[in-house]
Amino acid sequence: MIIRTLVVGAALAAVVFALPARSDEMPRLRAAITVHGTLVTLADLIENAGAAGDTAVFRSPEPGTTGTVRVDRVLAAAAAKGLTNVDSAGVLSVSVTRAGRIISAEEMTDAIRRRLTAGVSGRDAADLDISIDGQGQPIAIESTATAPLSVADLQHDARTGRFSALLKVSDSEVIAAGIRVSGRAVEIVEVPVLVRAIERGETIGPSDLAAERMPRHMVRGDVLTDPAAIAGMSARRRLPSGSVLSGDMLMEPLLVQRNGMVTIAYSVPGMTLTTRGRALSNGARGEVVKVFNLQSGRTIEAEVIGEGLVAVMPQRRPMAALSVSAN
Repeated sequence: MIIRTLVVGAALAAVVFALPARSDEMPRLRAAITVHGTLVTLADLIENAGAAGDTAVFRSPEPGTTGTVRVDRVLAAAAAKGLTNVDSAGVLSVSVTRAGRIISAEEMTDAIRRRLTAGVSGRDAADLDISIDGQGQPIAIESTATAPLSVADLQHDARTGRFSALLKVSDSEVIAAGIRVSGRAVEIVEVPVLVRAIERGETIGPSDLAAERMPRHMVRGDVLTDPAAIAGMSARRRLPSGSVLSGDMLMEPLLVQRNGMVTIAYSVPGMTLTTRGRALSNGARGEVVKVFNLQSGRTIEAEVIGEGLVAVMPQRRPMAALSVSAN
C-alpha cells in the first residue's frame, strides 16, 4: 500500500510540473516601450523577464526620439540569457521611445533675458525682447536632467543688440559642453498711441489711448510715454489713429472759444468784480486772450482760468465796466 501511494504521488507531481506556466506569468514581448536611460533592458522589452530582466541589451535612442528593434533581435538577446519561451504575440518590431525634456526657444530666451537684466538697476526683464537666430530650435535632453537652464557665457553688444550665449543644464550629459546660440536683444518700451483719430482742439480721454510695445531705439526722445501726461490734453492739429504723441502735438484744452461768451472777473481782497464779454480768440488754461467787454465796449486782455471764465490782471482792470459781488 505504501509503495502504491508513493507511485501515485510521483505520477501526480510529474503531471503538475509538466503543466505549462499560467499565461499571466509567461514572458511576453511588449509592442511599445518608453525608457528614460541610455540602455534598454530585457525587463523593458519583455514582461515577466525574471532574473534576466536586468540585462541591458540595446542602447536607447536619443532623448525625445523613437526607434524600433526587430523582434528576432530581441528574442535572440533573450535566448542568450536563457529566456527562450517568450510569447511574441504577433509583434514584428518593438517601438522604443526615450523620454526627453524639451528645452524650448522660450526657455532659452527667458534664461538669456534674466542674465542680461541681472544686477542692472531700473531694467525689467519684461522690457527686453529676445530673438534667437533660426527661431531657436527646441533641444531634447535627458528626462532625468532636472537642473535649470543657465547661461554659462554671454557676449552682448549693447549698441547693436547682438549677443552670443552658451547655454547649459548642469546635470545633462547630452549638452555637457553646452550649446551656443546667437541672436538680438532689444530693449522695449510701452508707448501710448491713439486708437482713433483726434480732431484739432478735441480733448483726448484715457479710452482714446492704448499701450504699444516698441523698440526703445525707435522711440524719439520727445515722445510721451506716460498716459497721464496725455489724457486731458487737446490736439493742436488733427492727429490720425495710431499716432505716437509728443508734447508739441498737444495743448491744454480750450476753455474759451473764439466768439464765445465769457465771464470777466477781477478779484481783490474782499470783493470780486464781474461782467460779461465775448472772446476774440480761443484760449486754454493760463493763456492770455483778448476779450470784448460788452458793458464798456472796450477790448481788454485777460487770462483764461476756467471754462468760459477769464480773469483780468490788476494792471489791466477795466474799473468802470465791472459789477461788484461780495466774496
